[in-house]
Amino acid sequence: MRIFWVLMFVLFASISFAQPVVSFDASAIEACAPAEITFTNTTTGCTGAATYYWLDGSGDNSNNENPTFYYNSGGTYTVSLEVTCDGFTESNTMEITIYDPPSA
Repeated sequence: MRIFWVLMFVLFASISFAQPVVSFDASAIEACAPAEITFTNTTTGCTGAATYYWLDGSGDNSNNENPTFYYNSGGTYTVSLEVTCDGFTESNTMEITIYDPPSA
């Protein structure tokens, strides 16, 4: 019976500490408008199926694993990714800067 409880503890501990570590890369963190930026999910720690929820900082969102967003005007945008997997929901953010197009 003691072995059973030890195995249960090990199983519970491995499940409890397997939280995702949310991270992502951007094809550019600075660009001139209009800009097309692709974000690549690099999250680790998910052992099961994951769901993704991206906000691009300008009001658009996506559930794709690796979305592309379009920025038509200059500004600083906070992009966020929320990942849900294995019973956990974690998130991370990144700032990108879009510059107004140069005037002639």
